[in-house]
Amino acid sequence: MKKKLLVVLLAAVMVFMLAACGSKTSTEPEEKTDTLEYTVRQPSSFDEKCLDEIGNPTLYAFTELTGPELIKLLEEQGYEWERKDDTLKRFKRKVMAEGTDEPQFVTVRESNGLDQDIWELEDFENAAGKGGAAVGQTVFVIAGYADPDDGWNTKLDEVVKAIVNTEIVDQYMTDDAQAVLVITRDSSGKDYAVLITVSGGGRSEAVVYTDEVLANRGSNIAAEWTAFTGQETYGQ
Repeated sequence: MKKKLLVVLLAAVMVFMLAACGSKTSTEPEEKTDTLEYTVRQPSSFDEKCLDEIGNPTLYAFTELTGPELIKLLEEQGYEWERKDDTLKRFKRKVMAEGTDEPQFVTVRESNGLDQDIWELEDFENAAGKGGAAVGQTVFVIAGYADPDDGWNTKLDEVVKAIVNTEIVDQYMTDDAQAVLVITRDSSGKDYAVLITVSGGGRSEAVVYTDEVLANRGSNIAAEWTAFTGQETYGQ
């Protein structure tokens, strides 16, 4: 009986060893099977400074292009006009970038700061871009600058470097690096306040203000700078 049991145990060991020899023991990583394609900048008929490498519009685009030109730029990069209800009217595209596959949008919002997009397409054309009506703040979502080693948190210093490609007069980042206020100047000498904040999902959101827009709520760029930074003036 003991001999028969020993034979059974030896047979079991042999089967295990053969199975192990036939299995894959390489420590080399398996080849990835996903075909994820990241968003890249599409061909554009505008100055290359209007876009970053993955097709985010830059401050140069918002300050140097007219409304109709800005619309054409966005459409070339895959943005489509979306109108769902009275609060959601914007240009949107699906973003595939490092750390996010969330929608990305560009819109114009009420100058009183409410999170409400109030424009039809023709109104967006008149309000956005260089020479646009001073009636609302431009808001746009930026993708492609998230840090995989920091939970895909957006690196705002890189966002500023890539997106704010107009003259930077001054800037101030919060201690937690979750928000930065940039004062920038266009080619005509007009100042803009750009507040960029981390919005999660590997993205950040930028809001562009002018003195005319801020006047609608009893403020101006200098006052916003002081409120945000505690400093008396900017550009000193």
